Amino acid sequence: MLNITYVAYYDKKIVGFYTLSADAISAKNLGVNYKEKFADKNLGYKIYPALKLGRLEVHKDYEKKGVGTFLLKKVFKHGIILSKSIGLRFITIDVYMPSYEFYEKNHCKHTLKKRES
Repeated sequence: MLNITYVAYYDKKIVGFYTLSADAISAKNLGVNYKEKFADKNLGYKIYPALKLGRLEVHKDYEKKGVGTFLLKKVFKHGIILSKSIGLRFITIDVYMPSYEFYEKNHCKHTLKKRES
């Protein structure tokens, strides 16, 4: 199994879903702030474990009603639980660019260096 999809229902209707999988972030791709944050801990890791949010979708009839934020909070909860059992350090998100503002409003930060084409 490569990922797990969680489905949200309301009144027996699917209102949204999200998909999670394992991921990792190379230390060389972290932004300067995160490199400095981990430097004093002498971790010396080249790769940090992460949880990937591959997709988060809300049915169009339920957009702008808090469903997406609710689902994202569930993702964060998964991350907190995993951080206590496997040392998870990051949640990565495959962002569909029109949704970028949604993630910013929900306290997600762009931490990786920009990918070179």
